[in-house]
Amino acid sequence: MILGPPRSGTTLLGYLLAGGEGVLALSEPFLTLRTVGYLRLHKFYGRFQKDAGLKRRVLPPGGDYESFWRYLQRLALDNGLRHLVIKETYRPEGLNAYWSNAEAIELLMPAVHQVLLIIRHPYDTAGSSIRFCRWVTGPRGWLMRYFWPTVPNFRNPTEVVRLAARNWVHFVEWVRARGLRPIRYEDVVRNPNDALRDICDRLRIPYDPQMLESYEPRKRYWGLGDVKTILKPRPVDTSAIGDSSRRLTDEQHRIVQETCEDYVGDLDYDL
Repeated sequence: MILGPPRSGTTLLGYLLAGGEGVLALSEPFLTLRTVGYLRLHKFYGRFQKDAGLKRRVLPPGGDYESFWRYLQRLALDNGLRHLVIKETYRPEGLNAYWSNAEAIELLMPAVHQVLLIIRHPYDTAGSSIRFCRWVTGPRGWLMRYFWPTVPNFRNPTEVVRLAARNWVHFVEWVRARGLRPIRYEDVVRNPNDALRDICDRLRIPYDPQMLESYEPRKRYWGLGDVKTILKPRPVDTSAIGDSSRRLTDEQHRIVQETCEDYVGDLDYDL
């Protein structure tokens, strides 16, 4: 399992690993289960299996986390795929009524074989969240809720920043409580070859140069997340480091600093 706060590089890692032999990678399946409901998820997975050329396995009724986890495992096994990569963004209870997957993550932790945690500088996390959440901010957000009632709506970008900073802190607290340490997004994109080799070793997935050498959409990678990364991937580079933070206003920088300043030291970040 790959886990990190939203906008921290989890989608990128899922995409890279999906290029390996015998890998089925799914982006935020448990968050999808919670937010779209059984019927829509049944339709989504049917389309994904068809587009990916997978042997069809029907989504079980009920929609509980345990049966859904067993379903995903069987989907991989039925198609001869030895490695199932689940990528989720950590969203704790209390920040949003619908968009929380903390219960599913606690269920998954003892069940998965390996967990890889990733984090990104809080300024870039917040700035990237503004760009990603444009479709649910202001009047556009209210229109989106007409089609997708559970989607959050933010009054303005500063509200997005405030939530992103709090979510970032909750993730760091969750990691600290378990004595774990995440890798940094910045270290991955600065040296992707060595970083990906180490990641594959941790997750016990054979490293394949095609993970970094091919930048076409992966047929066996699907789900919620950064659509550009999933459908229009580009080579890994360092251009995103510091870029998103420049989108923040002085007030938004202050919000991130005041929220996150007690949590950045042991991650080697400066504010």
